[in-house]
This record gives sequence, structure tokens and C-alpha cells, in this order.
Amino acid sequence: FQPEDIIAEVKEEQDGQDIIIKIKEVTKYYIEVKSRWDKKSSIKMSKNQTLRSNEQKLNYALCSVDMTDYFGDDRFEIADISKIIDNIKFINNIGEHVEHLIDVLKQTDKVEEIHLDGDYRTLIPQSIITDYGKPISEFETYLIDLLKK
Repeated sequence: FQPEDIIAEVKEEQDGQDIIIKIKEVTKYYIEVKSRWDKKSSIKMSKNQTLRSNEQKLNYALCSVDMTDYFGDDRFEIADISKIIDNIKFINNIGEHVEHLIDVLKQTDKVEEIHLDGDYRTLIPQSIITDYGKPISEFETYLIDLLKK
């Protein structure tokens, strides 16, 4: 593929993915970006994000940006990513990690049966991000290799 064939869209859709990478108008990869601002809390994915990550196991990554230790004046508008590069981790197999939740989440759509109600969120413990998260440089290499296939 040629560089002009690659389109990266930043979506502003509720419950969708933040970045969708397309090659020749064909969706190839999804990236959901979540930030963490408080050490007491973990990041969460919506029901739809969790389901999509599982459906697109090989083409979906969760990007975690941990802002809990960054207190610069530009904290809410980072212009230079190098300031927080070590705080960014990618879990490119998040869809595998949520496999055990999928049947329960799908049951919420069965309105004629007894089912759980509500918009359940998938909580991703910080330990999962620490143990499985890849730095941006490693993810970049992974993604380029994947897109070349």
C-alpha cells in the first residue's frame, strides 16, 4: 500500500472508537484511547467498546494514557507528546482479555428474556495495563507490520 492509501480517522461518535485506520477505504484497525487521571480509579470501556474489541480481536487496541503523575501546566492540552510518552501503553489483545464478559454483555440485548439491565462498563485494572501494555514504539512497529499484511 502507498501512504496516500492510509486514512486515520479520529471519530467523535459516542461509544465508538477514537481512531479508525483505513487503507483504501477499508477499515483495518481500531484504537480506543482512555486516560486515567486519578490513582484510585481505573479506566473503563463501554459495553459497545468491549464487544467490538472482542469481535475485532486482531484489529483492536486499547490505548491507556496515565496522567496521574503528570502535573505540568499543559496537563489538559499536551502539545509535546514526548512529555508523556512513557505514560502511554497499548494493549493490542484487549479483546482476548474480555472474552469472559461477552456472553453476559450480549444477554443485555435479549429484551424478551430475564437479563441484566444497564450500560455495563468493563473496568480494566491498572495491573493489566502494567503487565500487558506495550510502549508506543513497540505498538507502532506491531501496527505497521500488521497493516503491511
